[in-house]
Amino acid sequence: MWTLNYCNARATGFRILHSIYISNSCKRLLEHRTGGVYYCSQQVQPYRHIASKPPWRVLFFGSDDFAVESLKLLHSSSLESSERVVDTLEVVTLTNSAPVWRYAHRHHLKVHDWPNIDVLGRFDVGVVVSFGCLLKESLIKQLPHGILNVHPSLLPRWRGPAPVFHTVLQGDRLTGVSIMQIRPLRFDVGPILHQEVCEVPPRCTADELGHTLAAMGARLLMDTLRNLPERISKRTEQAKEGASFAPKISVSMSWLVWEEQTCVQIDRLYRAIGSRVRHAPWPLPLAYRVRHTPWVLPLAYRVMHTPRHAIGSYGKTHHLAPAIGL
Repeated sequence: MWTLNYCNARATGFRILHSIYISNSCKRLLEHRTGGVYYCSQQVQPYRHIASKPPWRVLFFGSDDFAVESLKLLHSSSLESSERVVDTLEVVTLTNSAPVWRYAHRHHLKVHDWPNIDVLGRFDVGVVVSFGCLLKESLIKQLPHGILNVHPSLLPRWRGPAPVFHTVLQGDRLTGVSIMQIRPLRFDVGPILHQEVCEVPPRCTADELGHTLAAMGARLLMDTLRNLPERISKRTEQAKEGASFAPKISVSMSWLVWEEQTCVQIDRLYRAIGSRVRHAPWPLPLAYRVRHTPWVLPLAYRVMHTPRHAIGSYGKTHHLAPAIGL
């Protein structure tokens, strides 16, 4: 057995890359352009030129319900008989309990085990939506058109894993969706290909806003893929001013200090993370403090079961009742 560093069998349309081993045990015969004869001990895939227009071969990275909305539209496009945006669609997810895995399994989409993925020459573009892991530069470079990311904020505002929660928590009046090309080593810093603004509905919860932005993001993704080469040529780098970070929601963020927080801040906190804590398994509480005494009951329960005469006796919270609708 010996090693063929590189050869190109033009007559048969095959490419053999560096370090493929050749032996007489192989059943496939290739002719080198110099006239040599080689037997390949590995299956060799037909070489395909880089696609310059749809339909694309797409590799999708995602995990949660927000990501499923984009996956649905990609999958629907792959089933269309004409003017398809997607040719083939395969999926990468982290666990078999993730909503993306369940959707892929239900619709018979091929699922790759992270991080063992073979992408070289098999896909034109990648799509990342709520995946939660940094992708290596070597992986990004194997996709001719790079990897797109659907991010539910107006980048560079709210980079990070929890932009929707922080949008509600900080009382932003405007938000939107950004379609960007990812860069290695850091989250959410790549150039913008497409961006759309929307108003934040009054008193909406993070879950409600997330559903709206998921549908918007899926639509913007498909529009970007339809005109991908043009979008890439007109991409713009993110502004250096106005960048902010949206860290994951933690228990420490769920504390209420009645003497320090206003009714507006408490209302935003409840709409941002109340549903997540309410449905969380014990012992994860939405803990808060009344006169420096720790409580471990969920905020939704504690606020809704606080007597009216008690509300208003804790420092700055005397207008809490009308704020939460009691």
